[in-house]
Amino acid sequence: SRQTIQAVAGEYLPEVDTTPTPQVRWSIPIVHGNGLRMDGNYEIRTKDDKYTVQVMVPKDGDYLVVLKDSVTGNVYVERSDQTTGIATFDVENPNFYANLDVYALYEPQFGTFIKSPAIPSLLVFHDPDAGAYSNDNTKTESFDDEATAKNAATRLSSAEPLPGRKFSDNLLSAIPTSGLMFTDLNDNSLTLVGVDKASHCYDAEHQLLHIRGKIKDPSHTDLQIFATPNPSDPQNQAILAADGSFDVTVPFKSTEEKNVGYALTTINATGQKVTTDGFLQIILDTTSPTLTVSDTDGMTVDANGVYTAETSADIFTLEGTIDDNVDGYRLYSNGSNVLTQHARAGFNIHQPAATAEAGANRTNPYDPVPFKRGYILPVGTSIVRLEASIKSA
Repeated sequence: SRQTIQAVAGEYLPEVDTTPTPQVRWSIPIVHGNGLRMDGNYEIRTKDDKYTVQVMVPKDGDYLVVLKDSVTGNVYVERSDQTTGIATFDVENPNFYANLDVYALYEPQFGTFIKSPAIPSLLVFHDPDAGAYSNDNTKTESFDDEATAKNAATRLSSAEPLPGRKFSDNLLSAIPTSGLMFTDLNDNSLTLVGVDKASHCYDAEHQLLHIRGKIKDPSHTDLQIFATPNPSDPQNQAILAADGSFDVTVPFKSTEEKNVGYALTTINATGQKVTTDGFLQIILDTTSPTLTVSDTDGMTVDANGVYTAETSADIFTLEGTIDDNVDGYRLYSNGSNVLTQHARAGFNIHQPAATAEAGANRTNPYDPVPFKRGYILPVGTSIVRLEASIKSA
């Protein structure tokens, strides 16, 4: 859902980009046999199956460095040492080899990230005849010049999910069950139930989500929707109307993510019972984001939430805060995404909040975020449109 504040759109104030570009390089132990391979990747041989991999990033920068071993699937995350530019990872891989990839992230402002240009992989082979893995004497390739690095880097509007943890990597998905249709929810898949959709299927007073639908052949069908984990609980039995329609209520907090399973039992052509199991992956969020604008001299607001201000200044500044019950919200200024909060906490309760003032038992562990935007105004009337948008919308 969206909440909108309108005020007095011109242009954004021009800003000079002095943001340093993150870069990362492998520190390769100087040992015979280690170095660049014919395929363009790096190779190290060691007798160890536990070792410390060292990488370099530019000094004096606060970088988050992410390393992944695609053989084991392990992901390692470390902060670089701002004095030395070194980040180290304690890697464990009992296999014949490890296939390592690394990148660095820099956050120049809240919710905006720059990802380092890609570099070749590092292959670490387990060789009983090789020596121990040591970083006492290493070689590191030089960094690119700033212009080259900036051209190859990637700008992200939010923190990139760690490898293997993207929403699509963990999203359950299957073919909808034949003979069964749900009214408001996606079968065997995800449904985002935001403020608008919740008005049709959520009882906020009693915190109950209505799961409605219809069975094609109710005379030979039994349906259980698991409001509780106990398969024998009568509460899980769907009561089918003559036309096959049903309405089952499941306890749901006003902001929550969970799976609700079901079991559909039918009679096949030979008279045998056949049970098909399925699920409804549901994210419910019934709270709109909060967007506030600080008072500006002479600013008034009408019943529709439209702010009006008169000024003789060439530059008009708006500042305020944005917040929501879940993280991952975005702030738009005249349609442009100018702020994105971390989307890391999900939709379930976290304790405590970042500060006592923010309150406990919040699904969003982060504090409200302040913003300040300047606009160059031409003579006459200008319109600025600020919008807060949440990920369940």
